Amino acid sequence: MVKDWRRFISGSLQPLHWRVAPGRMWVRVSCFAVATAALVSGLGGCAPALMPHSANVPVLGAKGAAELRGSTGLNGTEVQGAWAATNHLALTAGGLRYASGRDTRFRSAEVGLGYYAWPGNEVMLAVYAGAGYGSGRAATSGFEGGRETDIRSRYLRPYIQPTLVWQPTERWHLGLAWQVNQVHYLRLLETTRTSAPTPFTVERNGAGLWQTQHQVMLTSSYWLSARWRLVVRVGGAQAGGQSGVAAEPWPLVANLGLTVRLGNAR
Repeated sequence: MVKDWRRFISGSLQPLHWRVAPGRMWVRVSCFAVATAALVSGLGGCAPALMPHSANVPVLGAKGAAELRGSTGLNGTEVQGAWAATNHLALTAGGLRYASGRDTRFRSAEVGLGYYAWPGNEVMLAVYAGAGYGSGRAATSGFEGGRETDIRSRYLRPYIQPTLVWQPTERWHLGLAWQVNQVHYLRLLETTRTSAPTPFTVERNGAGLWQTQHQVMLTSSYWLSARWRLVVRVGGAQAGGQSGVAAEPWPLVANLGLTVRLGNAR
């Protein structure tokens, strides 16, 4: 997994920088800093059974408001959207794809429905509920003793997500989301092989497992123009409880993206 991270960071997260100067404000975003944070957090120790989506935190105004976002980062490439069906009800959807090397791949999609309101000019409160479906495979190798671990999973992921958005200026938003997932693993197979000193293979089957997973995400976005918004998101995912099978989500969610306004966004 460590080797996969080095390859991923060197290939996908080069030290690219963006600078925007609206008046006296300068915004500088460094992908390299996000990648470094991932390594410092101690990633690369195990193969994940689930690749989490970034919490969808739209900034919507009146009925008909819509936005579409594309992002890429440590948890893969994502496309997310949101549409205000009324002045307070919103529909959300998203898709994710992650690939690292030949043996680690995840694909998933989700849909949701939420209620949002602006109790003041600077604060938006929202609660979203939805469900996701995904599958994937993750493999690790190169451990002492020649041990290799392979995890294959397929899962349903109903969730609820309280959200807070703060808008101190017309151009800048800061969002905080807490997503609680109740993951049901339809398939969860962990295979461990060791070549030395004595070769052996161990398989653990966790199909049918239910597991609560929490994700906290901080979102910062800045309007580049009347339609385009630069978005940076950083958060973490953690599973609750223990099981006999490795059923951990990818622990760090961090990415950079662009959002386009399609309707009456705030």
